[in-house]
Order: sequence, then C-alpha cells, then structure tokens
Amino acid sequence: MDELRFFALLRVDIKRGAPTTARALAAIAALSLFFVVRGDTAGDSLGIALAATSVMYVMTVPLMTFKDKMDGTLEFLTTLPVSGSVVASSRLAAAGLATLPGAGQIAVAFGLFAAPILGVEAVGPSILYIGALAWIAIAMGSFLAVALIIRFDVTNLLSAPFFLMFAAIFGGDWVVSKLLDDPLASFQAFVAMPWAPHIVAGLLAISLLSLVGLSFVLAKQGIERYRPTPDAIGW
Repeated sequence: MDELRFFALLRVDIKRGAPTTARALAAIAALSLFFVVRGDTAGDSLGIALAATSVMYVMTVPLMTFKDKMDGTLEFLTTLPVSGSVVASSRLAAAGLATLPGAGQIAVAFGLFAAPILGVEAVGPSILYIGALAWIAIAMGSFLAVALIIRFDVTNLLSAPFFLMFAAIFGGDWVVSKLLDDPLASFQAFVAMPWAPHIVAGLLAISLLSLVGLSFVLAKQGIERYRPTPDAIGW
C-alpha cells in the first residue's frame, strides 16, 4: 500500500515540476541556438553556459516545496492517510529526477569544454561517467534543500542555498589556490592516475548515501512535526 501511495505522490510531484523543467530546457535550447548562430564552433562558450545553468535544476523541487509550505499544501499532505516516510521519500525521489537534465548538461559541457583542457578523450563511457558523477553532486544539493525547507522555518532558509553556493565557490577557490601552486596541472595529474576515477566515485557515493539518509530523516521529521503558522497558510 505504501508503494502505491509513494508512486502516486511521485507522479503528482513530477507533473507539477514538469513545466519548470520544460521552461529551463527551452531556455537552454535557445541559448545553444544562439551560440551556434554566433559561430561558436569550438563549443567553449556553450560548454561553460551549459555547466553554469545546470544549477537551475537543483532548486526545481525545493522551490516547489517552499511554495507548498507557504500556500498550505504541505499542511494538506499531513492530513492524508500517508506516512511521513512516504511523503519524504516521494519528494526526495522527485528532486533526484528533476536534477537529471542538469547532469546531462554537465556531461555535454565536459565533452565540449573540459575534456580538451584536461587532455581527456571525450568518448561515450567517459561522458556517461561524468554525467553520473555530476548527477550525484547536484542531486545532493537538491535533497538537502528539500529537507531543510520541510524541516525548518522557511523564512530563515531563503538565503541559505545562495550563501552556501557562493561560499563553496569562492571558499573552494581560495583553499585550492593556497594548497596548490598550479591547480590545473595538479588536477590534470590526478585525472591521469588510473585509480583517480574510483576514488572520486567512492567519495561521491559515500557522500550521496550519507546525505540521502540525513535528508530523509530531516524531511520525515518535518512532515511528522509540521505545525502550520497563520502567515504561511493565509489565515
């Protein structure tokens, strides 16, 4: 019975998020056409644009969850004969599916832009591998954002994803520049090592499993302990 409820909620979440994903894909298609018309035959600009805009898909389901919390939909879900585990797992599954286009964009960007710089051959298996790693990375951000929005006061979290994103970008750049004299050369040397892909995949898999577990617990607790505020549902 729980499985049927899970897939029913997942279908609803996918249907609700589909227009946002379609608009994002249409924008990416228009951007790609712009670079083709402009004559970007090397694919550098398009590759960078695809990688940068992949972040959009991270917030598709979190923003939908935010809207649900503000308009009373989340309160309605708590009145249904559905456990918090089912609601949490269906919403996290929707977040994972919503980030798949972003992973595809990063894989294409890798083939167009990063692979030539790193000296890696952009063939089918390597692109699929990069796409899988990219999905793990961006899905983790979406999982955590959904869980935090469900579990905690939304108004205190509005700026958190953007703050964390900028902190990770600039903080990571500062740390790398301090630790390595030539980050690109060091990265190229690391990529050339035969065991490098296995280390990266292992670390990302462990991180994914840990974050999925944490996100599930937070989202489940948020559903089970949910108490709507008058301002959130328009009373």
